[in-house]
Amino acid sequence: MKKTFLILVCLIFVLVFAPGVYSQESTESATIEPTLTPTAKPYDPDLDFDKVFQLFKEKQEEYEKAHDDYIIKKAQYLRFRTLKSQTDAIAATLNMLQKRDDVVIYYIKSVRAKLDGAIGISDARREGIDVRLEAEIIWFSNHKEKVSSAGSLSDLVADSKSAETRYSTGATIFYETLSVISLGKINVFKERIQDLFVNIKERVEIIKKEEREEYKLTERKIQILDRWILESDNKIARGVEKQSAADSASESFSETGFENALSQYNRVLYSLGEAQLFYREGSSFLKEVVKEVMIAEE
Repeated sequence: MKKTFLILVCLIFVLVFAPGVYSQESTESATIEPTLTPTAKPYDPDLDFDKVFQLFKEKQEEYEKAHDDYIIKKAQYLRFRTLKSQTDAIAATLNMLQKRDDVVIYYIKSVRAKLDGAIGISDARREGIDVRLEAEIIWFSNHKEKVSSAGSLSDLVADSKSAETRYSTGATIFYETLSVISLGKINVFKERIQDLFVNIKERVEIIKKEEREEYKLTERKIQILDRWILESDNKIARGVEKQSAADSASESFSETGFENALSQYNRVLYSLGEAQLFYREGSSFLKEVVKEVMIAEE
């Protein structure tokens, strides 16, 4: 029974402290960084990540206390084998299982809230994932109600195993959701870098056609601009390839199984990290284009 909780702790770490390979931190390097501005939505407390995650932590504490009590009552029953110790053990087991269901439910709600605030995700994909997360919430909510009807410890053991099986088979959706959130951020970054590339390239083409003597570019200057634009284009294209690889990997979690989900998630993040690096390099070359246009020729 403790195993499922330990697995969940690992997922909590992923949810809160996921590597920032897709973040948009600005640096003093020569890069052109787009600003990400999420669309405002009506406030919904069920989708307030900070609030929901705080509730999750409270449920986690309640579960820990219930589990400690379960261990004590179980030991007393195995030692004394009295009717009272059996009744106490059943009550403690029931309470522990319901608290554990609460932990899972509020973890899933936290993931949903994280997804709701994410950017760069298509409506179809967001809704598809949300429906699957909701199905898991419903299952564990029903399971929490079901265990109260158990008539014996063996019934509760069976109910516990069914929850563990459900969690193991359905938990890949959590990794998939976190992958899609990361992909969304990189996708927004990619689209804005591509827009910058198109705008700068178009303006350079206009400048290259300038015939007025005081503004006309030399052949050497044109060659330098063309080189930087080509380098930027190549880097962005490489980034798109890496992002596509991450996107494909994010769609195959159901095939990998829960045991391999974490390694699959890490592969997604690694590909996104490579994509981000290429996009940053492409944006730095775009800045070189701008700098070259601004530098007066001798």
